[in-house]
Amino acid sequence: MANNIKQDFFDSIGKELLGKFRRINHLTTKATGEIGDYHEEILKEVLKNFLSRRYSIKTGYMYFDSDNVSKQIDIMIIDENNPFTYLFQSGDFAIVRPHAVTCAIEVKTELNQNEFEKAFMNLSEAIRIKFLSKTGGLMSFIFGYDSVNPTNETLDKWFKLPTIGSTRNNEELWPSQILFLNKAQLLWAYNKKDSKGKKLDRYYYRLFQDKTKDDKFDDRAFHLSIFTSAILASISNNEINSGKMTNFNSGDIVDFTKSMISFDRFRPEEGHTFSGT
Repeated sequence: MANNIKQDFFDSIGKELLGKFRRINHLTTKATGEIGDYHEEILKEVLKNFLSRRYSIKTGYMYFDSDNVSKQIDIMIIDENNPFTYLFQSGDFAIVRPHAVTCAIEVKTELNQNEFEKAFMNLSEAIRIKFLSKTGGLMSFIFGYDSVNPTNETLDKWFKLPTIGSTRNNEELWPSQILFLNKAQLLWAYNKKDSKGKKLDRYYYRLFQDKTKDDKFDDRAFHLSIFTSAILASISNNEINSGKMTNFNSGDIVDFTKSMISFDRFRPEEGHTFSGT
């Protein structure tokens, strides 16, 4: 799939998502316990509109064996073409064999240190279990609606938590993207490799919109458009690469680079950034 969808299309999806999130938060200010479920449902509905009947969206667990069961995952995208996919399902809840899961998403209404740690480790465990099935890697995403400001110092502290630090020697267990929506911050994981495929570096991009363009719009909608297109690109790459762990690129669907003015790279293992264009 090669850049055959205009960015304007995903821009409109980002604006639509942002509008829905704003609406439910205005109308449910006293129902804070349930708002997270609404965020999750809105994201599910948008993704469902793009998926063919080959895929379904569930919440639940990945089960490899009795010693290797994931924590509950908010959103799992399931490839229904795989035989013997479910060990249990009831409505949108399922216990799924890992070979059938193509994407995992954790949704957090308040993305503070504790919730970040839970989401990060839930996804890391899901990725580890997916690897046990020997069917490739698992693209994973953290969606945070309201969060603390993810400064370099804050991120450095979070990535040095003992639990997260335990994954430092196996960075393929890290989430693919982390969205701090209200702070208009998006982190995008990237593995730099040499010509032989050996990993040279690991960092997260922090992306910025080019505000000099006439069609500039809310940074939150901009990041939502990248976030949703990246999820869909990860599914496309799963089909193309038969589940192999690759550096997926939303450019497989739409190229956002023309609307980016610059980026920072955050190195969790070192706790600092350097800029690029």
